[in-house]
Amino acid sequence: MVTTSKDSTATFKKVLDKQNELMETLTKNANATMELFAFDKQATEKGVELAKEYFEKTRVLAEDMMKPENMEKYHEKAPAFYNKALEINMEFFQKTTEYYRNLWKGFTPETAQEKAQKVNELTRQSLEAVAETTAANAKIWQG
Repeated sequence: MVTTSKDSTATFKKVLDKQNELMETLTKNANATMELFAFDKQATEKGVELAKEYFEKTRVLAEDMMKPENMEKYHEKAPAFYNKALEINMEFFQKTTEYYRNLWKGFTPETAQEKAQKVNELTRQSLEAVAETTAANAKIWQG
């Protein structure tokens, strides 16, 4: 059998088409897997909000502490500033603890098992797609 340039181009195009189909399947499955473990947008925004609130309160406290009139009477005012810093830190700790408590409510053994099953299915589909593409490409190359 004599192979022509036209035959080689057609064969290569068939293989390339199969490879493109495979990449589409693998990309779709990878994206589906990422979506399973994506952070909830509202939860992320709430976490950022908590951090901004804490940093703003500590910034205001630090600026107040550094005012010349407060620095001049540092030893008199230090206990009040220390207490205020403790209040800010305790408030942040309590809010953060509550935030994480609410965040983890959605992660149960059932949801973890469900996600694991979905990941396993996506992995199985991806491996099957690779095997099918390899077999199809072998047949194409064999003519």
